[in-house]
Amino acid sequence: MKVLPGLPQCFVCGDENEHGLRLRFAVAEDGESVVCEYAPAEHFGGFPPYAHGAIISALFDEGCGWIVTYRTGLACMTVQLNVTFKRPATIGKKLHLVAKQVPSDSRRSVKSTGTLTDETGALIATAEAIYVPLDASFSSKFFQTLDFEGAGVTVSHFEERRAAAGGAGGE
Repeated sequence: MKVLPGLPQCFVCGDENEHGLRLRFAVAEDGESVVCEYAPAEHFGGFPPYAHGAIISALFDEGCGWIVTYRTGLACMTVQLNVTFKRPATIGKKLHLVAKQVPSDSRRSVKSTGTLTDETGALIATAEAIYVPLDASFSSKFFQTLDFEGAGVTVSHFEERRAAAGGAGGE
């Protein structure tokens, strides 16, 4: 797996956000999905002993967004995120997220889906998301703000993906 970079102040992936989740997302070996493992801490709880639904939604937003960014080479903004909760996630128990890009009917937006399972493989939640890729100029500047230390993906990956797509995206 290739670890993705983080945005230092991001609530989900930022190492410098003292109140955040500080998660690391990675691209699976097949290059077709983004994965993350996380055991929710008690201070991210809802009804004891369960994680708050907003934390589950944040996991999906980040993971589903990263697969779009990884595959397009463009930073993206969430347009829509639909989460379906199947069962509660227990505080302190490891969760496994998998996000994949899926075909989209739109030329201006990109879709992705996600699944979240617990340690036993039980389905916790699913998500469907729509993102709008931002323009190449903004994306290029955005990638300069990311922390690539310890990442298995380099900034050149995103540059190559943008170049292969003709630098398109939201323009």
